[in-house]
Amino acid sequence: MPPDDPRSNGSPHPLERQRSAAPSESGGDPIPLWRAVTRPISLSSLTFVSRLRPVPFENVEGLNDSNGASLSLYAVIALFLAGCTWLGDARAGYDYWAWHPKVHPGRVSGEAGTLYLLQGELLIRGGNAVFQRRGFPPPTASANPLILVYRLETMDWPTSLQRQAGRDLQAFEAKRNPVWGIQIDFDARTRHLDRYGELLRRIRAALPTRYRLSVTGLMDWASQGKLEDLNALEGVVDEIVFQAYQGRQPIKEHRRYFERLSTRTLSVPFKLGLVEHGNYDRDALAMVQKHPAYRGTVIFLLPDGSR
Repeated sequence: MPPDDPRSNGSPHPLERQRSAAPSESGGDPIPLWRAVTRPISLSSLTFVSRLRPVPFENVEGLNDSNGASLSLYAVIALFLAGCTWLGDARAGYDYWAWHPKVHPGRVSGEAGTLYLLQGELLIRGGNAVFQRRGFPPPTASANPLILVYRLETMDWPTSLQRQAGRDLQAFEAKRNPVWGIQIDFDARTRHLDRYGELLRRIRAALPTRYRLSVTGLMDWASQGKLEDLNALEGVVDEIVFQAYQGRQPIKEHRRYFERLSTRTLSVPFKLGLVEHGNYDRDALAMVQKHPAYRGTVIFLLPDGSR
């Protein structure tokens, strides 16, 4: 595992998110995302029952994917997307990540905004780059903006993965979907943000100008990252989504992170990534939402049955 990966020391990075989220144990009645008014805020979603069927993905050309796994994908995703409406003001609405194969995006409210759909992960196996396909196939005629997400285990963007991302974008657009762009998810160490910026410039240069480039970010970037490194990303990326969770829980001391972020002179647009069902301090969130570069909130959906 490369030294740039936060997990290279053999133990989880204290600020790293765990994608395999377990069911939430928080009690109480769900509070709709757009009407949460109590402190702390409980992020919950609506229940949607559907039939699931596995749909296989083919391996990517040019990358050695030895898994050949079939993924649980949802035929009714198009029904959800067609029934949603965009809130107009990005600050007012909630966007959603759909990553886990047991997440059904149709259970969120019809007032959802952008949907970030995981497409796969670039892994390092035996010293070689291996792309493992995960995620969701293209819906048909989505009423919501879509962003395709690619998870990187190493600070690299092979030409073969660039070609695959291009094919994915074309496949989504062929079904009349409003595809806004791609999102890169890589947990770069805070001290290596300048190097990560170089990679992002290369990705931006290879991406057609009509597409947006989004990246996820650790809360440590938001509180401790060099301002010159972060603000240098303005014009390279369209947004950073700072992920304020660890596993299925809000990141520890999230109030301190939010307070620090709210006072920093960031010029690059950013969003906050919150975990579904997470109890967040409402006052601390309000401080971040007043930041001039704040552009909204993205909710990480937990697997079905976690509510």
